Amino acid sequence: MNTIQQNKIALSILKDRLHDAKHVLENFEIDEADVVEQFEDMMDSDGPVRVWGVKYSPSRIMRELDPSHYRAELERYLDGLDIQLFNEPLREAVEAIEDEIEALKADMESK
Repeated sequence: MNTIQQNKIALSILKDRLHDAKHVLENFEIDEADVVEQFEDMMDSDGPVRVWGVKYSPSRIMRELDPSHYRAELERYLDGLDIQLFNEPLREAVEAIEDEIEALKADMESK
């Protein structure tokens, strides 16, 4: 197989990878269970609350005793999240594939 055919195959593979990566990026969703865990970890970061020697996590106390306030605080936490931080690796992967495609095209044109 000659270099031109190899480059065409490589270009086709890269375009498929780019299409797949863009699809994942466009359909990206934050896993709510992960966000709830992060939220509760933040609430519990100062340690447990002691009641007569028994330890309770602040997140559990709020979730069970005042669920409406818990939900309101969770919603506030969600509103403050920067989704860009979650999908940054995906965007970087798309950019890397685009760069590979451009480099391969430039290499093909120079031959």
